[in-house]
Amino acid sequence: MVVPGLGTYPRHLLANTMAFNVLCHLRYDLLAPGGPLPFELPPPDDALIAPAVEFMLAGLPQMQGHELDAIVAEPLVLDLTGPGGTTVTVLPAQGPHEHLRVVPGDTDATTRVRSTAGNFVSWGTTRTPWRESCEITGDPAAAEQFLARLDIV
Repeated sequence: MVVPGLGTYPRHLLANTMAFNVLCHLRYDLLAPGGPLPFELPPPDDALIAPAVEFMLAGLPQMQGHELDAIVAEPLVLDLTGPGGTTVTVLPAQGPHEHLRVVPGDTDATTRVRSTAGNFVSWGTTRTPWRESCEITGDPAAAEQFLARLDIV
């Protein structure tokens, strides 16, 4: 399935794009504390966060194109915890016309970024600063370059 301006995705992720939009826009754009509506919802659970995170990780290599490809020189582990949590490794692009890759699991990468998956939805879309939610181990400069440029649409 082609999503204009955002890339090409397996068809099963169509529902995840909707889950991402509802979670992201409702929780972070419309509801307080970030938005104007003072309604309270229960904390999001795995069923709400996991599809959004899956879509975001699938889109990460495509949405920013070569901007991120140029700064990821070594594998970087994203360890997303709590509801919707997963661990993936961001691998450098394999050639000048390739994008970086996001693969499931933890490699032996020395640089790691740890955050809750719920916070990833917020900082991965630049709604909140990543510095408030991420713990970096390994090479802070490599992680900070990646995190500073990450802006999943």
